[in-house]
Amino acid sequence: MPTRRRVLSSALGLAGTAIGAGYGTGAFARLTAEREFALAIANEAGSQLPIEPQGVDSDAVQIVEEDDVEVLAVDGDGLPPSALVSYGRFDDLSNPNSMTEEVFAITNRNQLDRNVDITIGLEGIGNDDDPGGTLALGRVKKDETFADDPDVINTVSLDADATATIENVEPDEQVVAGLIVDTTDADTSTFEGTLEIDAVRSDRD
Repeated sequence: MPTRRRVLSSALGLAGTAIGAGYGTGAFARLTAEREFALAIANEAGSQLPIEPQGVDSDAVQIVEEDDVEVLAVDGDGLPPSALVSYGRFDDLSNPNSMTEEVFAITNRNQLDRNVDITIGLEGIGNDDDPGGTLALGRVKKDETFADDPDVINTVSLDADATATIENVEPDEQVVAGLIVDTTDADTSTFEGTLEIDAVRSDRD
């Protein structure tokens, strides 16, 4: 990892309080930020990169409090066996590129009014017998909605531990996401994974 980046948990004095995103038990987000351009993930006044439920209203996706920190939690317990389960809305559950409405959004509200590159990944927990998952990502300009003109720009597979980078996210622009979980070949009905977010200024050296 480049020296100009720091995992937020090791630089709280610089970047503020972190908010996680969990899937199942014990899975939380990690944010890294360029030292000269501190970004904090938190759902409170002054947040620079808030993550919030948005789009499809789901009881499974909520802001909860973990150890005095607000966390975007996705309830991955009790999924039906041999099924595709969506968080968000998709025209075809076998095709993550068919997302028509998101379930949460990440907003660039940095105080320096700069574009940022946001890298998002899903890190799998467990083995090949666990449910798989795919995160569909779109981007939404200021004062627009994803449902008005849905356009999936990238997908991230839980199985592959892959990441996707959305470059030049403008101030007040959003990266929106929906999730499909596949329990077809799984031996458990509990989904776990870790959402990781890496945000840096687009015009960094």
